[in-house]
Amino acid sequence: MPGAGQLKDRISFSQREPDANGVRLGDWGEPLTVWAQLTWLRGGEGVLAQRLAGRQPVVITVREFAATRAIDNSWRAVNAHDLAQVFDIKSAASSREAGFIDILAEMVRGE
Repeated sequence: MPGAGQLKDRISFSQREPDANGVRLGDWGEPLTVWAQLTWLRGGEGVLAQRLAGRQPVVITVREFAATRAIDNSWRAVNAHDLAQVFDIKSAASSREAGFIDILAEMVRGE
C-alpha cells in the first residue's frame, strides 16, 4: 500500500471549462494538485506496442477523497515537477488498497 513517503510526485489534474453550450471544449480549468505515485508500465505485449508507437502508459495512484473521485477520462494530468509531462487519462478506478484511486493514463508529451 502506498504510504505518505511513497507519494512523491506532485500531479495537477484539470478538465476543460464548458463553453456557452455547456460542452467542455474551452480552456483547461483550475487544477487540482495532489501528491501521487507514478508507476510506469513496462511489460506485456500491449504495453510494448504502445511504447513502440511513442505512447508511454502509466498508473497514477492518489489518495481517495471527493475531488479525486470526480476524475474521469475527460480530465488530464500534468506532472507539477516536470510540466513537459502531460498525461491523457484513460480510466480511474478504486485501487486494491483502501483509500486510494488508480488512474490509468498515457503520456502524450514529454521526455
